[in-house]
Amino acid sequence: MIKQIFVLVSLSLALIVTGCGSSSDNDRTPITIESLSHTGTLDVGQGGDVLAYKNYLFYIGWSSNADTFGIVDFSDPADPQLLSSLDMGSAYGIAFDGRYAYVETDGGGSGDFATTGSMFAIDCDDFTNPLYSDDNDAGYKSAYSNYLYGDILFNFSDSIIGVYDVSTPGQLNWLYNIPSDDAEFGDIQGSKMAMTGADTFTLFDISNSATETTVLGTYNFEGNRSAYGAALDGNTAYTFNGDSVADDRYVYALDISDPANISVISTVPVDIDAGYKFMVIDDYLLLTGTKSFIVVDISDPENMVVVDSITFSEYTWGFDVIGNYAIVAASSTFEIVELQ
Repeated sequence: MIKQIFVLVSLSLALIVTGCGSSSDNDRTPITIESLSHTGTLDVGQGGDVLAYKNYLFYIGWSSNADTFGIVDFSDPADPQLLSSLDMGSAYGIAFDGRYAYVETDGGGSGDFATTGSMFAIDCDDFTNPLYSDDNDAGYKSAYSNYLYGDILFNFSDSIIGVYDVSTPGQLNWLYNIPSDDAEFGDIQGSKMAMTGADTFTLFDISNSATETTVLGTYNFEGNRSAYGAALDGNTAYTFNGDSVADDRYVYALDISDPANISVISTVPVDIDAGYKFMVIDDYLLLTGTKSFIVVDISDPENMVVVDSITFSEYTWGFDVIGNYAIVAASSTFEIVELQ
């Protein structure tokens, strides 16, 4: 049964199709962002991450409630509808190829999802009735995010990146695991993949990822510092690095044109102590961290400028963008932010 979602705003903007994969989407109308406005809340369950596909949102939640995976119809922005949901337990990471959603769970769900932890393929041919298709735990280790590169699925986690072949529809065939150190959110652009973990940014060549994934280069942050999140934009990568000192937390722009000699282009201070999901849209870097959603002007990577930020009452994790709206997973809800 279709359930109506209560939204605290009338959203009238015509939606623009967005897809998955690279953080720069060339099929959308360029936007200008001068400020942010918190305009509404989607109360569909726990907020871990969200993925936009055409006029739909796929969401996951990181706690054991009954609606930790769901699909929302945004074709009428003033009246979004929850089409379906599944009890997957603690769901982590979401990727979608147009038919199948790929979600990891730490267990605690019901039915086919009552496992101790695994990667799942979910058949979403009918958005009102998503169905279990397959699971494989060989690349499982309490993940945060999933990324597709053609028929290859990468599962980012705290100690490995699990690599799966999804060329057979609805099936997960494990290939190998890449050792990682606390990888949470990363990015893929072209044949390059970026991740951060502990105090290191790593750039991979994934052009032959069916058989191997090669490290192109790394950048190590000095001192007792933690690196989080990553986004790629041509020869520039963006990440967060900081420590517990309030005035020592920065978004970094890195020059990756020579992967063997990655260098810092510039930094800009931000008021968060951890960064999570990063996304480049046009001349802007969008990111979540601690309890904030932040937009940075990166039109000149040598002189980044924070445009605006919004602070919520709970931790912000994943997000995605439809039209001029960002939907932010904020622990117990999904918050709607207008990009003005």
